[in-house]
Amino acid sequence: MPRRLRQSTSVDVPIGPFLDETDGKTAETTLTITQPDVRLKKNSAAWAQKAAAQTLTHEENGYYEVTLDATDTNTLGLMRLAVHESGALPVFEDFEVVTANVWDSDFSTDYRQVDVVEAAGTAWNSGAITATSIASGALTAAKFASGAFDAVWSVTARLLSAGTNIVLAKGVGITGFNDVAAGAAMTLTSGERDAIADATLDRANAIETGITLRGVLRLLGAVLAGKTSGMGTVTGVFRNVGDTKNRLTATQDASGNRTAITTDVT
Repeated sequence: MPRRLRQSTSVDVPIGPFLDETDGKTAETTLTITQPDVRLKKNSAAWAQKAAAQTLTHEENGYYEVTLDATDTNTLGLMRLAVHESGALPVFEDFEVVTANVWDSDFSTDYRQVDVVEAAGTAWNSGAITATSIASGALTAAKFASGAFDAVWSVTARLLSAGTNIVLAKGVGITGFNDVAAGAAMTLTSGERDAIADATLDRANAIETGITLRGVLRLLGAVLAGKTSGMGTVTGVFRNVGDTKNRLTATQDASGNRTAITTDVT
């Protein structure tokens, strides 16, 4: 299988063995192999001599050392090195030129690059989801800015557009709420408290059909704290606490039982 080389990096590699072309087994140890003799074919490029001038040095048993410089190893993919020297059988070696990241991950302390690029055609840098890392669809690039979905969430007013989901930016709160520190209680503004109270007191049919909580409280206030008249007669009247209107008028029998009720909770 081909030997690996680091892209655009100079390296010394042994080639051989160079054996006698007659008997096919005797090591050729005194060959004169120079730059033009060392031929390279990088991927689909044309054959060419190696880049740097060199007379190869014999090491042992017919093996010679050849220096491939950064130009020789600048093309990714398969590369064949071939030497056909007079007096010896032809010798060739196959190499696989890989990126520095792949080489350093396999043989040093680097890690393979694993940026996700298929989703949007752009890498997600530093592990973060950025505006350029989201393809068109449910999560659009416009929804990512400063950590919030600004397309649906106004950073200034913090109001949601209709039909969107709630997404909070780091360090900001919902409209009307104060930012809450860890372990602290959430507080409401006076306007919020009033709005919640009004919505609760005037909720339609909150007590019974046609009766709100505010209406019942007004009736209770009249009965418990308002002026009365006609008690012990056919018609008993309960005034509102401010004594400006009849809040409850009851038709009573001789025993004091109420047989009909008229109310005004406005």
